[in-house]
Amino acid sequence: MQTILKGALTLLFSISLMHMSYAQTLHVRNLAELSWTYRLLLLNGDALAQETLSTLSAENEAINARQIVWFWRENGQLKSNFFGSLSKVSEEQINQQLTAHSVVLIGKDGDSKYQSNEFAWKPLLLLIDNMPMRRQEMQN
Repeated sequence: MQTILKGALTLLFSISLMHMSYAQTLHVRNLAELSWTYRLLLLNGDALAQETLSTLSAENEAINARQIVWFWRENGQLKSNFFGSLSKVSEEQINQQLTAHSVVLIGKDGDSKYQSNEFAWKPLLLLIDNMPMRRQEMQN
């Protein structure tokens, strides 16, 4: 019994190391590569209050449940909850999306779902939760 338990723990540890290694090497050349896996929330930190970033940092459970990857651009720098790296092309795509609006939500299908110059967390969650793909996720 002890040998089986030790073998199972070794296997779990190996899998978690492989996952961490994969996550650290993931490099996105184009934002479209994140489609069908994540919802993207793009935010222009130069135009939004700092409380917005605090909200994102405090809402990990809601963000993870909805598979949201957020990108906060401020003073030409990007902050994110994304664990990989982005190419210059991906960074330029984020900058292009944020030229007209301060908040942009892109669905898993890659289409823009919401654009605004104000950040409102609860309405964003409701919008996501009413999307057909999200409803299906909540049923499973």
